[in-house]
Amino acid sequence: MSAEQDTLNNENATHRQNDEDRVVTDSVHERFRQIHVRCNDCNADIIGNEVSIRKHFNRAHPSNRYCRYCRSKVFIYTKVKTVNGDEISENFVYHKCEYKEQQPEVDTSK
Repeated sequence: MSAEQDTLNNENATHRQNDEDRVVTDSVHERFRQIHVRCNDCNADIIGNEVSIRKHFNRAHPSNRYCRYCRSKVFIYTKVKTVNGDEISENFVYHKCEYKEQQPEVDTSK
């Protein structure tokens, strides 16, 4: 093997290693990246975890949509992700239903 070919092989190996390192690093960063969502009613950005979403959509939050079962408020928020430079948005509905099914009364006097 010539010295020139040996140098090219080493450079290719270095490039492959750098690409592999970048892929691993990108996936780790993606896992720890904080997701934000946008409230469609008040146009506020919210941290996209369950606790923050629940805290934002409390009873005082405005909404013109109501649950058909319990008549409490229904909220819509949008999650925007960037994939390969393109923004992809998904809409989600948030609602804590307070509807409780009526249980038939059981006559226990028999």
